[in-house]
Amino acid sequence: MLIVQEKTQIFSLKHDYVIHYFYMPKRRKKKKNPLLRDTLAIERTELSNERTFYACIRTGLTLFVVGITMLKLLEDPFFKQIAWLFIAASFVFIFIGFFHYLSNEKAIKRVKN
Repeated sequence: MLIVQEKTQIFSLKHDYVIHYFYMPKRRKKKKNPLLRDTLAIERTELSNERTFYACIRTGLTLFVVGITMLKLLEDPFFKQIAWLFIAASFVFIFIGFFHYLSNEKAIKRVKN
């Protein structure tokens, strides 16, 4: 009876090792140059900041064109007021995008240096 218990214990130890070896995630090696990863992350952040700025400009210009079109084509005073709201909103979008871009650019430069 003791022999059987010893064999099952040995088998379970080998079995645990096999499960641990094949099912546990592999350890990753450390990167040789972590600064490269950080530099690339900063570059991606700069590009996304510019992309967001261009999106704000595009939205502002679209609102401006819609407002001008409404002013020229529609004669109703109600639509003229809405057109002026579109034109005002376009300037607001452009200015908010510009100041958001500048504040993010300052933060990126702080991290970069």
